[in-house]
Amino acid sequence: MKNNVAFLVVSCDHYCDLWPIFFKTFYKYWSDFPYQLYLASNFKQYDDEKVINISFGEDQPFSTNLINIIKKIDEDNIILWFEDAFLTKKVNSSVVTSIIEKSISSNNDHLKLTVDYPLFYGKKNELFGPIPKGVKYRSAIGMALYKKSTLNQILVPGESAWELDKTTRIDKLDLKFNSLNSDLRFNRPFSVINSVIKGKWIFNGPKFLKKEGFSNLIKSRKRQSLKDFIYIQLFLF
Repeated sequence: MKNNVAFLVVSCDHYCDLWPIFFKTFYKYWSDFPYQLYLASNFKQYDDEKVINISFGEDQPFSTNLINIIKKIDEDNIILWFEDAFLTKKVNSSVVTSIIEKSISSNNDHLKLTVDYPLFYGKKNELFGPIPKGVKYRSAIGMALYKKSTLNQILVPGESAWELDKTTRIDKLDLKFNSLNSDLRFNRPFSVINSVIKGKWIFNGPKFLKKEGFSNLIKSRKRQSLKDFIYIQLFLF
């Protein structure tokens, strides 16, 4: 089953300055990573034998780009990720693969891998559960496990990521969207920092960059305000 899962990092040439940080921290905190790793960008490529580069050409709306990207992926299941989501703690690979395999064997169309809204509030022994239809941001595009066939169903050419986040049309489809159990916020499968917001380092981003040996990159972007940082944290929980 591991051989039928792709780990897709969606990026663009404009954010290629983040790639060295992403991959250094990725390999540091997930050294026994078991899946095929892909990086999608416009034209630039990352020189790493472990990474399959996918070029999708000139920028188009998010959904159009992603439709073109997944055409070049053979695996039936895709862990969707983004280049500014850096790992910050060691990943327990056996726990993650167990969650992934259980979701695939349950024939889920989607499993959100971040422990934030919307969450599943179930029994402690339940790793994940359904996101009911009608829940806001049920189909929001983000770090998640998708069936490739599901992405082909929900993506509409010309649609932005924001439009996809807000749409309710997916509730009309017979798809199983799932979220991790809220109890996992105390033992997250992935600890990440979403390092860039609207082109700026997240407020606590420079501290992380210093810790990981990338102090030289701090001045390359402006820094998010504390006010905006607090607002987003309150929204997520």
